[in-house]
Amino acid sequence: MAENNINLKDTDINRQYPFSSYHVVKELKLKDLVKKFDERPLVFTSLVLGYQFGPTSFCFIYNFGSVVFFNLSTTQQTAVINTIQNHLDKIFDLSVMDEYFLELKPREKNKVTFNHVAVDSIDADKVELMSLVLAQSTALEFFEQKVDALLEKVKKMTLTVGRKRKSISDRFILKLIKEILAIRQDIIVSLRLLEKPEAAWEKKVLDVLYDEGITMFELKERFMFLKEKLQMIQGNLEVLSNFSSTRKMIILEAAIVGLFILDVMLVFYEIFIKT
Repeated sequence: MAENNINLKDTDINRQYPFSSYHVVKELKLKDLVKKFDERPLVFTSLVLGYQFGPTSFCFIYNFGSVVFFNLSTTQQTAVINTIQNHLDKIFDLSVMDEYFLELKPREKNKVTFNHVAVDSIDADKVELMSLVLAQSTALEFFEQKVDALLEKVKKMTLTVGRKRKSISDRFILKLIKEILAIRQDIIVSLRLLEKPEAAWEKKVLDVLYDEGITMFELKERFMFLKEKLQMIQGNLEVLSNFSSTRKMIILEAAIVGLFILDVMLVFYEIFIKT
């Protein structure tokens, strides 16, 4: 976490400062990306690369592919996105995003609500902590969309097979299994980052904000719902296997999917129960 106190004027009280969070890519190598910015980083770890562009203007870039802007103009945001795009030589789909606000209320208790977080003072640590929560939420939304698309694909195929009484080709099943395993790997890597940040263990105010943040954004519940959808995919694959000409192969592949779901459940246990 960054160490940076911000001095504000009376006119800043009760003002709302905007967050914009995007999930742009499944992975970012920050040690390479940092070389593409002229500014000196406010914070630079294996998890996050952060910059401060003004007294109350920040950007945090996470290695799991989310970028969060705090109180930055559209022009400034575009400049950062363009720098990352040029570095990776690709154009991003910016449709997966969240918007949120921070409001300064010096005489009130820090509190996370549905559409904003109220704080008694603004500092870089609080901004970075809420940016992490937003980044995690946006990354989770990205996986929710991928799993929903995969679930819809399997549902349609199941209905087609049921109506026409045709078997599914081994090639299709293998392609589907590869897609599921790829999502599995990405989810496990990213969702391990749902662990509470070190700064939250060290500062009570950050600990409370983080707990309220993951509760308000329903990160645990959304993870569980994602697991249920993956189980539904497994069930549909078992239906498809009944129409396959190579039943033994499909049973093996269904077992792989089962191990995938077990891995995700173990990650959930490690992050949310064991800790």
